[in-house]
Amino acid sequence: MIVFTDIHGNFDTFIALYNRIPQEKKDAGIAIAGDLIDRGPKSRQMIQWCINHPEVKVVKGNHEFMMLASAKEQANTHKESGNYKYGMCGKNALFLSNGGVATMDSYLNSDNQIDTETLDKHLEWMEALPIYLEFKDVKNDKGEHLLVTHSSAASAWKWSEQRREEQHKVFIELLTWGRPRMIHPIKGIYNIFGHTPTKNGPKVKSHYSNIDTGCYYDSDGYFELTAIEFPSMQVWSQENIDMVKEEF
Repeated sequence: MIVFTDIHGNFDTFIALYNRIPQEKKDAGIAIAGDLIDRGPKSRQMIQWCINHPEVKVVKGNHEFMMLASAKEQANTHKESGNYKYGMCGKNALFLSNGGVATMDSYLNSDNQIDTETLDKHLEWMEALPIYLEFKDVKNDKGEHLLVTHSSAASAWKWSEQRREEQHKVFIELLTWGRPRMIHPIKGIYNIFGHTPTKNGPKVKSHYSNIDTGCYYDSDGYFELTAIEFPSMQVWSQENIDMVKEEF
């Protein structure tokens, strides 16, 4: 199983990395641990690629949550007038200030207007994404199976099903937004995630891997997109080719 994460609209970088991975390895399965969008210039293209490749499994990241919350707020605000504006207010401000401007720019058509038909289809697809992917038949030599989440699952995975249902919002936030200082092992599970950029390559540990290498982040030791194969733990990395450092 090949896992990517935190592509952040850097579609050309993703394709360059994807094309370097041997086909027989990709045929075993591909998962993306969220944050397809924002910051980079081609969020629309990245989402469309995923829609066109339904065999690729995708987890909803916090940036997808921000975009969905923004879209719902905007639709409610302008539902009577039919306007689909993106102003700096409320939840939309959070989305736009975290790379959402680049995302919305990727939906502009030749008339410099938002392609709302495509956008609405993409939002509908995004809404249906799961918050985790569990591959019980993909195991390492310790018998641990693969769990793909956007952020570490360690702080919430031990919760009972009843607690997950009763505190569902908190459960989602921990798996999507959490940045735990300590990441404890989860019995029988190997967790691969992103969300928090790691410097100088992915953080590959005995019980988890954080493979967010700051693809959009213009700083020494970052600015790369990374993929990892489980259970071999082979790593591939690609320098960002979508964004020019002088631009940000």
